[in-house]
Amino acid sequence: MSGPATSPLARQAPLQRASPRAAKSNHRGVIMKDCAKCKNLFTANRILLGLLMLVPGLLKLFVVKPAAVVGMLTGMGYPIPSVLAWVLIIAEITTGVMILGGWNLRYAIIPPAIILTLAGFTAY
Repeated sequence: MSGPATSPLARQAPLQRASPRAAKSNHRGVIMKDCAKCKNLFTANRILLGLLMLVPGLLKLFVVKPAAVVGMLTGMGYPIPSVLAWVLIIAEITTGVMILGGWNLRYAIIPPAIILTLAGFTAY
């Protein structure tokens, strides 16, 4: 043996730093990976959340009928259930379409957050 024995790890190339363009930062400073899989997951998440709001709104409008929604809200003890039923139906359909279309997402998620929070505290 002519030289010192080296381990396989010592023969590897040194680690290289990632270039500043390898990852991008959003407006809050959180580093997000710029990859096709992540974009596909964000799109799938947006579509599923949009359908989660749109489908119940359409069912309340066309299948269950607004009168049954008024009865449901009356049974839960909400004030002015006839007005709240229409607000609920319109909010679910509108926000579902906005989320599916990717339009103004920052403000489109506020009504579903309120609706789901109230449903969590009263219905369950």
